[in-house]
Amino acid sequence: MKTKKQNEEGMALLFAIIISLFVTVLGLGLTMFSITEYSSAREYQSHQEAFAIADGAYNMVKGSLRGQDLTTLLSTYTNVPEYVDSTAISGGTPHYRNPIYPIDARNIDFRNPPQPVGTIRVPGLLTPPSGTLLGTGYFFARVSDNNDGDSDTTFDSDNSVFLRIIGVSPAPLAEITSHESFVKNAVSVIETMVKRDTSFNIGAPLSIPGPDVNIRIKGTAFSITGDEDHPGVSVFYDDMGSDAAATAQSVYNSLNKNARDNITGAEGDFGAAPAPSIKDDTDTIRNNPDPSAQNILDANFLGNFVESLTSIADDYYEGSTHFAGGTEFGTESHPTITYIDGDVHLSGNGSGYGILVITGSLRYTGAFDYNGLVLVVGEGDADLRGANKDITGGMIVAKLEDDGSGGYEYGAPTVGIYGNSHFLFDSTSINLAISMLPMQTVMWREITPDIEPVMASN
Repeated sequence: MKTKKQNEEGMALLFAIIISLFVTVLGLGLTMFSITEYSSAREYQSHQEAFAIADGAYNMVKGSLRGQDLTTLLSTYTNVPEYVDSTAISGGTPHYRNPIYPIDARNIDFRNPPQPVGTIRVPGLLTPPSGTLLGTGYFFARVSDNNDGDSDTTFDSDNSVFLRIIGVSPAPLAEITSHESFVKNAVSVIETMVKRDTSFNIGAPLSIPGPDVNIRIKGTAFSITGDEDHPGVSVFYDDMGSDAAATAQSVYNSLNKNARDNITGAEGDFGAAPAPSIKDDTDTIRNNPDPSAQNILDANFLGNFVESLTSIADDYYEGSTHFAGGTEFGTESHPTITYIDGDVHLSGNGSGYGILVITGSLRYTGAFDYNGLVLVVGEGDADLRGANKDITGGMIVAKLEDDGSGGYEYGAPTVGIYGNSHFLFDSTSINLAISMLPMQTVMWREITPDIEPVMASN
């Protein structure tokens, strides 16, 4: 028969076992919790590293789009290694806006990649097929056409494209994957829509904003040539009462009878040819379907824009400057933004491509040819005379005055045209200049499987 002492010893042993099991289970739980917490923290850290690579790459790639033709990029195909059989991906079209397969980005050691199973042709690729090294990881970038209504994914109709970046941060060499590699990468996918700044997609070879203009035109050897859709001289001023009617009239009054047919192009405010092609484009700009086009009506926009160009100008000059023969402001293959903060005298032979900004007065003599945009903005004083000179693209002459509250308003610029001065509207040259401007970000987001856009034709 058990004694009371034996019963107490048995109960104590049972409690000890129970407590021991509880402590063991608690320890295992805490261990599993710690492992989970560590894994989560590590995964979050790895994702942040991949995101930093993608975000840094985005700024680099967006900057590299300056001066490039978007249609050329969209229509250029690159053979990209394929590490997964494309038939395993829905529809066999895994490259919807992606520069590479996301599953490859996750699993492939791009420092020492395995043998690919094939290749796939990818349009719009902006990086090498093997990626670009950035910090401790790699990134891949691609542009794709947006739904611009032309039904052609290799042609840009609206100066806007999708830009997608995949950032890859290699994980420690410890995780075995199905791709016979020893890495499991962290991946971040960033997608943006970027567009050209089309504020300066001007519609004439000579554009003059302001309530009036002090203009002098002498001789009959000059020419200002638009086309059937663009006038020779475009004037504009955002005044709902009379707009730029006074400016247009001043240009007309500056012409003698024999010089009126030297300004040609679309029918203007003074009738069809042989009347000079001079048009008040204010209302046309107001109603332009491209909202960026309306920016030019705002003197504050123009003044701030010109100031912002100092940070991206390829060549910057300060003070009164005289450029004699042999001057070159960019070439056709390498256009530049040239910024002259002051008065400038261009004489002798010379040439240029891109954007030429002058904040002071411009005295333009000699046989100097320029292709692109010439912005005489600030003093708004342009005097063109002397030997043959051509501006192919467009010129804006704008006088900016203090509006009394720290901003700008348009004043009456001064324009003189003498001798053999030739202005020729050319949309290709204007587009070349516009391409030199930084791309604007219209939309930005990080892509996850939950918000991947539905696959469309582009």
